[in-house]
Amino acid sequence: MSSTSYMDFVGIDSRIERVESLLCIGSLDVRIVGIWGMGGIGKTTIAKAVFKRNLAQFESYHFFANVREESEKHGSLHLQSELLSKICGKGNFNRRTPNFGFTYATSRLSRKKALIVLDDVNSSMQLQELLVDSRHLFGQGSKIIVTSRDRQVLKNGVDEIYEVERLDHDEALQLFSVNAFNQNHPFQEFMQLSKSVIYYAKGNPLALKVLGCFLCEKRKQEWEIALNELRRTSNVGIKNILRLSYDGLETEDKEIFLDIACFFKGEDVYFVEKILDGCGFYVDLGINVLIDKSLITISNNKLWMHEMLQEMGWEIVQEESIEEPGNRSRLWHHEDVYHVLTKNSGTQAVEGIALDLSQTRELHLTSKTFKKMYNLRLLKFHASDFEDFCKVHFPDEGLTFHSNKLRYLHWYMYPSKSLPSNFCPENLVELSLPRSNVEQLWEGVQDLVKLKRIDLSYSEYLIRIPDLSNAKELESLNLKWCSNLVEGPSSIQKLNKLEYLNLESCKNLSCLPSTIASTLVKTFNLVGCSNLKKFPEIAGNVEELFLNNTGLEVVPSSIGCLTKLVSLYLTSCKKLRSLPSDICKLKCLRMLNLCGCSNLDSFPEIWEPMEGLKYLYLANCRKLSCLPNSIGNLKNLTELDLKGTMIKELPSSIEHLTGLDQLDLQKCKNVGSLPDGICNLKSLRNLNLYGSPNLDKLPENLCNLESLEELDISGSAIKQLPSSIIQLKNLAKLLFRVQDSAGLLQIPTALDRLSSLNMLVLSGNNFETLPASIELLPHLCTLDVAYCRRLRSLPELPGSLEFLYAQECTSLETVLNSKHFSEIDYMHESRNFKRFAFTNCIKMDQKTCRSILIDTEKRIQVVAAASDQLYNEMGSVKIHLPGSEIPLWFHNQNMGSSVSTQLHSRCSQLRGIALCVVLEFEDCYADRGLIVRCKCHFKPNNGGCSDLNFNLDNWLEWYYKSTPFKSDHLFVWDDPCFEANIVDEDWFGKYSEASFEFFPLDFEENLLQDCKVKKCGVHLLLHERIASRNYNSDEEEEPFPKRLKCLQD
Repeated sequence: MSSTSYMDFVGIDSRIERVESLLCIGSLDVRIVGIWGMGGIGKTTIAKAVFKRNLAQFESYHFFANVREESEKHGSLHLQSELLSKICGKGNFNRRTPNFGFTYATSRLSRKKALIVLDDVNSSMQLQELLVDSRHLFGQGSKIIVTSRDRQVLKNGVDEIYEVERLDHDEALQLFSVNAFNQNHPFQEFMQLSKSVIYYAKGNPLALKVLGCFLCEKRKQEWEIALNELRRTSNVGIKNILRLSYDGLETEDKEIFLDIACFFKGEDVYFVEKILDGCGFYVDLGINVLIDKSLITISNNKLWMHEMLQEMGWEIVQEESIEEPGNRSRLWHHEDVYHVLTKNSGTQAVEGIALDLSQTRELHLTSKTFKKMYNLRLLKFHASDFEDFCKVHFPDEGLTFHSNKLRYLHWYMYPSKSLPSNFCPENLVELSLPRSNVEQLWEGVQDLVKLKRIDLSYSEYLIRIPDLSNAKELESLNLKWCSNLVEGPSSIQKLNKLEYLNLESCKNLSCLPSTIASTLVKTFNLVGCSNLKKFPEIAGNVEELFLNNTGLEVVPSSIGCLTKLVSLYLTSCKKLRSLPSDICKLKCLRMLNLCGCSNLDSFPEIWEPMEGLKYLYLANCRKLSCLPNSIGNLKNLTELDLKGTMIKELPSSIEHLTGLDQLDLQKCKNVGSLPDGICNLKSLRNLNLYGSPNLDKLPENLCNLESLEELDISGSAIKQLPSSIIQLKNLAKLLFRVQDSAGLLQIPTALDRLSSLNMLVLSGNNFETLPASIELLPHLCTLDVAYCRRLRSLPELPGSLEFLYAQECTSLETVLNSKHFSEIDYMHESRNFKRFAFTNCIKMDQKTCRSILIDTEKRIQVVAAASDQLYNEMGSVKIHLPGSEIPLWFHNQNMGSSVSTQLHSRCSQLRGIALCVVLEFEDCYADRGLIVRCKCHFKPNNGGCSDLNFNLDNWLEWYYKSTPFKSDHLFVWDDPCFEANIVDEDWFGKYSEASFEFFPLDFEENLLQDCKVKKCGVHLLLHERIASRNYNSDEEEEPFPKRLKCLQD
C-alpha cells in the first residue's frame, strides 16, 4: 500500500513503516503497540493500513472497530467472547473438547499467530479485559495494535506507544489541496490563502479534510470570511474548525447531520433515507452534501461519521439548553432521557428521543409524559442486549400522545395492549413494536398514507391486525411469532407496494386472503403456520417462498406462474402428497426443498428443462419409492438428497446429471443396486450409501468417478470392494463401518494407490490384517478399525496418522514398532498430536504393550524438546490400552489418585508434564464419554507468590456405540501447561512443591461412581532433563529406584 494509491492517505507510508517497526513484523515475539494521538489525527487510518498490508502473514486476524461504543452497549465480557470467537473460529470450542471452562478452552484453542486491532479504546479496564495475558493466549509472532486518545490507557498495557505525528507543512498542504482543489497542490491564486487555512488545522488530517471540502469551489471572498471567523476565535481547536463546516450548511442539512449524529450512526442507508424523507427533508441531496463535506461516510450501505464529528453534533444539541434536557431538540443519553421522562419536563422543543433500555433503570411513566412533546418526530426505545423483561411501565389510565408529527416509532417490549387512544399515525413511516404486549394496534381505519414498514414480531398476544387499506406505501409487514393471530388481514390483498411478508410461526393462523395483488413481493414466509391449509394466489415476482411446516395438502398449479421464484421451501409439510407438473415451468428455481414431507408419494415428471435447479432435497420423504426417468432433464443439478426415502432403484437417466456433485442415498433401505450409468457422473465428489442393508455390491467401473472424494458404504451388505476402487486418485474419505454383518474379509493390497486418502473407517469388518502398503499413504490422518474382532496385527503405519481407533479389537496381538511415531512434522503442526485407543485389546502381548509405551515416552520427550510452537495445544500424545502398571519412566508415581513431588530451584524451565493413570472399572460401567482430570497444585518458595492451580485433562471422544471397559486400563498423555504459562511465563522456578490429583468424570463433568483411579504418575518435562537415550522395546526398563535417582541428583 502506498500513499499514492489512496488520495486520503497523504503521508501515511512513513507512519505505516514506523508502526511496523515497533511491532517487529516478522519476529516471533508477541508485540502490543499503542497508537496514540488526538481525535482526527489518523490513528484508525494508520491502524487499518497496517492491518490490510500485513494480514496475509497471519493465521487469523480481526479489526475490532469502535471498542468504546461497543463496550458501552454490550460490556467487555461480550467483546472478549466476540474477539475469541473471531480468532479461534466459532467451531473450535466444540470440535475436540468438552466445555472445560473459558480459560481452559482459550488457552488451548487460541494459540494462533494472530493480527488484532482494537480501535478506540478509552479505558484501562477495556484493555485489560480484552488483552488479558495475550502474550500467552496467542501464538508466537502475534501482533496487536491498540488505538486510543488517552496515553494513560496505553501506558501499562502495551510494549511501545507510537504518537501519531501531525502532518508537516507539505503533507498538510497536499491533503488540504486534494479536498479543496481535487489535486495535490493549490491553484496559484489560492496558494497564500491555503497556507493561512492549514495553519489553523495544526496538521490534523480530519480538520484539513473537512476544511478542504468546506472551501471547495468557494470564491476568494468566502475563503476570507472563513479565515476571519477562525481568527476571531481566540483558541482555535479541532472542534472549532469542524464547527465552521457545520455552520456553513443549509438549515435542512444541519438537521439531517444532527439526526445522524444523535440517532442514525451505523444504520442502514435506505432505512435512514426512508425515515428522513418522511420528515420532509430532501434527504438524497442532504446526504450527498454531507458526504461531499466529509462530515459523513457510507461503508457497507451503512452511515458513519467520525467520533469527533458526532461529539460536535452532540455538543451543538446540548448548547440548546445547558441545564434542562427537556428543552433540547434531541435526547439520546440514557440519563437525560430518564430525567425528562420521569420529571415530565419534555417540551415542544423535543423532536427525537432514543433510549437504550439495557442501560437505564426502570421507568414509571405518567399519562402526561409526552403531553407537551407535540413536535416529536422520532421515538426509539431499543435494547442493545435484548432485555427479557419490561422496564417501562404505563399508568393505569394509559398515555396521552399529542404529536401528529411522529415518523418513526420503535418500542421494544411495548407494555400496553394497544397504542394510546389519541395516537395519530398519519405521518408515521415506520412502526416497530417487537416483543410487545399489543393485542391490537387501534380501532377502526387510520390514515396511513406514509407508512412503509410494520414490525410486530414476537408479539404473542396480538390477535388482530387493523385494516391497512390506506397504507398504500407499505413495503414490509413482519408478524413473525405472533402465535395468537388467527386470521391474516384481508386488507393485505390491496397493498400493491408490499415487498416483504413474514408470518413465520403464526401457528394459529388458519386463513389468508385468497389473493395477494402486489407485484413487488419478493419474500413470503409462512414457516410454521401449521394450521394453514390453503396457499393464496400471489403475483409472479416472488423470489423466496418459505412454506415449511405448514398444513398445505396441495401446492396449486398456479405456482407455475411464479416465473422469478428462486427458492421454494416445503420442508416437513406432512400433509402434502404431490407436486403439480407445472413446477417444471419455474425456470429460475435454484432450490427445491421437500425434506420431511412424509406423505409425498411421487415426484412430477420433468417435461421441460429446469436449467436453474441446482439443489433438490427429498430427504425423509418416506413414501417416495421412485423418481421419474425424466429426472435426467435436470442437467445442472449439483445436489440430490434422497436419504431416508423408499427408493428401490435410481432411474437410468441419472447418468445425464453430469453436473451432480453430491448424491445422498443414506438409509435408503430398499436400494439393492446402483445403475452402471452412475459411474458416468464425472463431477460427483460425495456418494453416501450409509445404512443401505440390501446393497451388496458396487459397480465394477467405479474408477470412472474421477472426482470422487468421499464414499460412505457403512451398513451395507457389501462383502468385497471392486478392484477398480484403488484407481480413485481423489478419494479422501472411505467409510465402511459394519455392524452385525460379515463385512470385508480382505482389504485391497495396493491401498497405497489411494494417494489422497486421509480417513479410512473400517470398523466392525472381518479382515485379519491390513496390507503393508498402508504405510505409504502420505495423507492418512484417521484410521478406524474398532470392533474388527478378527484383526490380529497392525502393520507399520504412516507418519501422518493422528487418530487410531482400535477399540474392541479382541484378537489384536501385535502392533509393529512405528519408525514414524517420534517424527516431527514441521510443515503441519497439528500432526504433532497423536491419539491412539486400544480399549479392550486384551490379547496384545507384553512386548507390543511395552513397545507402544516406549514409543509414547520417546514422542513426548522429542516433541517437548523441539519447540513450543510445535507443541500442539493438546499435547503430543493421548493413548490408552489395557494395563495395570505405571511405566517406570514416570519418576513420580503412587497408589491411589494423587501424587506429589518436591521441586528444585535449578529446574527453572518446564516444557510440559506427562501424566499417567490406571483406571479400574466396575462391571456395570459403560462408556458415556470419559474425562480424566488432573488438578495441579503448586506451592511457592518462601511464600513469595500465591498458590497456582490449574487442570490438565484427557478425554475420550464419543464413539458410535457404548464400549464397556473389561479390565484395568492405562491412560497416558502429556500437556504443555499453556494454562499455567498464561499466569506467568517464568512461573515454574518460583515453586517448591507440586501435587497432582486425578478424577474420572463423565462429559457433563460429574464424578464417575463406577470407575476409580487405582494408580497415578507424573513426569515433569524439564528443559535441562530432556536428553536422548536408547529406546529399545526388547530391553527391560531400569528398576524404579534407579530411575528416580536421576531426578533427585
